[in-house]
Amino acid sequence: MPVPGTPSIDATLEVKDGHTIATDTQTIVTAAGGTLSITFILRRLKFVQRVLNFSVVNTSNLVAAGMVSKTDIDGNVVGITLISVGGGTTLTALLTAIGV
Repeated sequence: MPVPGTPSIDATLEVKDGHTIATDTQTIVTAAGGTLSITFILRRLKFVQRVLNFSVVNTSNLVAAGMVSKTDIDGNVVGITLISVGGGTTLTALLTAIGV
């Protein structure tokens, strides 16, 4: 579940060809291990064309951050499903995408 009151980092870069590279972060608390779904909303984009990078940039303790099993794009929303996430941790995930 997302951590209430945790600000999302929303950064953008305009590319000469008219595309925009945007980032979003989400901080999530995992109560139990297993599968975790993370939703990113890239507010500065109307449409995500491709995910350039996804990474877990911070965890609250030394547990498995999981592996990406699925990525879905719908407009400016990107859903990432992680499998094998360790339980009882807070993780911060960063997504970078390109679009218009």
